[in-house]
Amino acid sequence: MGYRSDVAGGFSVDAYNYPATKEEGITKFKEMIGLIKLSKFYEIMNSTEQDRTCIGWDCGRFVFHAENWKWYPDYDAVQAWKDLWEQMQGVEGISGLFNRVGEETDDIEEDTFGDDVDFDMFYCRSMLCFEASSILGQRNTSRLHTDIEQANLTNVS
Repeated sequence: MGYRSDVAGGFSVDAYNYPATKEEGITKFKEMIGLIKLSKFYEIMNSTEQDRTCIGWDCGRFVFHAENWKWYPDYDAVQAWKDLWEQMQGVEGISGLFNRVGEETDDIEEDTFGDDVDFDMFYCRSMLCFEASSILGQRNTSRLHTDIEQANLTNVS
């Protein structure tokens, strides 16, 4: 099965620092999407129907999200994302945000660049998974006494 991660990343036109006019903003957005469409990442993400549903863009933003990805450095999609990430850092007027949450509690990665990381669509947060709700509200100790008695009899023998 392998180690899995949930990942989200995106790029946006710096709405506050750039552009001066709406036309400049549209031009910058088209430039950003053009670079993305020419990337290996976009090619990979359009290879299957499932991958195509992991990406989208609107209102000056490009975003992708995937759950249960094998996020290994030698995988093509991971390398392609990292290449695109590096390329976009060199484009004036573009900002980026990337989050990855692995299976381990301390395996959280966040990276940003640019002057205006305008993303409220995804973020990392701590979470508690509680799987004992079936016993909440119960005050039954009879099973506990039986288990203790069984343990005592086993240890005496």
